Amino acid sequence: MTKRVECQSIDDYAEALGPHFTHETYRADDIAARAMGKGCRTCGVEVTISIEAFKETGDLPRFRELTKGLAPEKKK
Repeated sequence: MTKRVECQSIDDYAEALGPHFTHETYRADDIAARAMGKGCRTCGVEVTISIEAFKETGDLPRFRELTKGLAPEKKK
């Protein structure tokens, strides 16, 4: 069974996703709830945040700053 973690801030979202960056992940968006997220197939966890909370608490530049170095570099 998949465990769902709903985050209220971009800091919490980045912290919850951190351990899963090197695992096999998938998009776990909830369009009806206007939430975006990622799921981890390895651990059985889905981490979501509302789009509104994402924008209000930092948006993409803040998320990139918080997760820098956690994700493996993309191959070109």
